[in-house]
Amino acid sequence: MVPTAFLTATGTRTGDTATLNGLAEPVPVRIVGEVLDPRKEGNQVFTDASHLTSAHPDPTDTSHHIAVEPGNDVAGYVEALNIIAVHGVAELLLPALGGPLIAVLGALLPAGWAARARTATALRTE
Repeated sequence: MVPTAFLTATGTRTGDTATLNGLAEPVPVRIVGEVLDPRKEGNQVFTDASHLTSAHPDPTDTSHHIAVEPGNDVAGYVEALNIIAVHGVAELLLPALGGPLIAVLGALLPAGWAARARTATALRTE
């Protein structure tokens, strides 16, 4: 997943493939979604660390080089995208599951009350 700034700077969109370089070998990654994340001016790529293990068995590096296709403005691209963060599955899974869990739990309390209350009482409190 990549922020809007990445998509704008690279001219890519969801479903496209980007190549991450700077490790032992290039790693092609598919852009599966857009992250609305203003931190670091949107200059991050969010991916599971397992995607990088083929190129680097210890993906603790926090920045990598990205090769651009000929004809692109390399200076502008490098200026716009100079940081790539690597996140593990647990770090990505918690926010993905936390939101729906909080929504369901937050809906259960009023729904449980409404189920026990008389219809007229429940409608008056709306």
